[in-house]
Amino acid sequence: MSSSFRSSSKWSVRARRAQGDSRKSAAVRAVRRAWVRKPAEIKNPALIRTLAEMQRAGAAFLIADLKLALTMLDTANFLSASKRVRGYQNARNAFDAALRYQSRLKLTIKERAAIESLGAEVKARLDKEGY
Repeated sequence: MSSSFRSSSKWSVRARRAQGDSRKSAAVRAVRRAWVRKPAEIKNPALIRTLAEMQRAGAAFLIADLKLALTMLDTANFLSASKRVRGYQNARNAFDAALRYQSRLKLTIKERAAIESLGAEVKARLDKEGY
């Protein structure tokens, strides 16, 4: 009898965990659905704030990524030949990632200007080095 009690108590813990996971996944699904909707279609103010925060975080990440690419280019000049190539390749990968993800974000004018200026600087320096 004690073994059935143990299994049933384990089951209830598993069921509760699964229920908690389903609540979390429902919230994630709601955010993902809202991500592809037009802002006028979204009625939940908390969801609107969350999406706006995600957009700002994405823009901050792109700016940081491009600044990191510039830092990689700065430090690559002081490295040995093999490490220099790797530094240029890493900077190119950071630049390419920023280009890919930029189109997914709804940027403000200030954010777009910052990203475009940093991107132009990275691209010019990569082109100068032949990458």
